[in-house]
Amino acid sequence: MTDGNDRVGPSRELEGSASEQSQVAVNSIEEQMPLEADEGSETAELELLVSDMVVFPTTFRPLGISDPAKVRLIDDAVVNRRPIGVVLRRGEGDEERGLAEDDLYRVGTTIVVHRMVRQPDGSLRLMVQALERFRIVEFLSLE
Repeated sequence: MTDGNDRVGPSRELEGSASEQSQVAVNSIEEQMPLEADEGSETAELELLVSDMVVFPTTFRPLGISDPAKVRLIDDAVVNRRPIGVVLRRGEGDEERGLAEDDLYRVGTTIVVHRMVRQPDGSLRLMVQALERFRIVEFLSLE
């Protein structure tokens, strides 16, 4: 696992319109472990934000969220001090048709919110830290 002390400057911003949320059971993966090794990893439930951009462990980055459901997800995670999972969407994907399990990569990154600024239009501007990789074991629900 990473200790979270390595810092890298922020890179491009994730767009809130490209994010969706779901809940999954995940296995934590240490960075030096091959992805096939599941021994010793723990299983937990995570709320997910779906992105069109990769988020690497130990990095800090800005994040913009405008969808009201995702704003509530972030608010809940901040109040309860819970990490959020970010996964990459496969291909271009049509956001109008919804989200299927096959639309998502099975490995993502957990993030925690360090700074949150609520904009006048209700959207959020965040500074998040990516902590560690995880693997999706089971989808509990897709919303």
